[in-house]
Amino acid sequence: MDGDRFLVPGGPGRKEMRTSLFFVALGIVLGLVLPLDGAVVFGTVVLGTVVLIWVAFLLAWATTGRRTRTRFRHSPLMTIAFLLAATARFVVTTADLLQITLLSLLVSGTSTVLATLIAVPLGALLGLHELGSARLLRNILFTLYGLPPVLAGLLVFLALSRGGPLGGLGLLYTPLGMVIAQVVIVTPIILGITTSVVSTVERRVKETATVLGADRYQLSVTVLREAAAGVLTAVMVGFGRAISEVGAVFIVGGHIEGQTQVLTTTIITDVSQAEYTHAVALGVILLVIAGVIYSLLYRLQERTLP
Repeated sequence: MDGDRFLVPGGPGRKEMRTSLFFVALGIVLGLVLPLDGAVVFGTVVLGTVVLIWVAFLLAWATTGRRTRTRFRHSPLMTIAFLLAATARFVVTTADLLQITLLSLLVSGTSTVLATLIAVPLGALLGLHELGSARLLRNILFTLYGLPPVLAGLLVFLALSRGGPLGGLGLLYTPLGMVIAQVVIVTPIILGITTSVVSTVERRVKETATVLGADRYQLSVTVLREAAAGVLTAVMVGFGRAISEVGAVFIVGGHIEGQTQVLTTTIITDVSQAEYTHAVALGVILLVIAGVIYSLLYRLQERTLP
């Protein structure tokens, strides 16, 4: 019966929802109305302020309970709404920024998909089958976890340059060349995590499946289903590495205006030119993109959990 009071028209539940919607609307209005430069600076200040507010409310929550908790939700709601509105406005109204953002998504998304198509089948194979050289392969994979992006970019640059084996393809200083560089960086990460997840699940499931009379094919299918959430985690980590990559895409892409500019390399050039406000704005856009993509992947991951 206690839960029914939230369904009464005008009751506490409706009131809390109206208050939350008010703060969301306030954040959107501030993001659309404030001057863009001021909005970026204000958004940065708000983020820091809200963190402190969260800490204060968490301490108060321990003593005053639910009432503080309901108020505690309003600060992050307003901040998120403000940042989304300011980011969308900044992208739409700033010249070439939409193109840079879309190219960043295209390069990072394509490289993550290609790396996943390469790494997940190989990782499943290594995790399911104890090959004679499996330990050596895993040691190589773990070493490649720490592959410096600058070194990966240099190797791809040499391969795609005129004197390199792939020089005739003309992929240097192109988005496709940047994709290749990111695939080289992301593939070992997804491959290594997938291998570890599948091998761990395989050891746990193998005994039960064998007792139940499952053959090798049925065992493999069961293990892959059980490991689906871990594989999605590997994809999330790989995308995070791709979207935040700077060194390799800078070397291979060259940061050519209107052709190979992405968010991370543009932030570097903005900082070198003392365009700090613009750099902070691009950083916020990068965080928003990562947040949206990770939210979608996390929801998909939840559905795969048993």
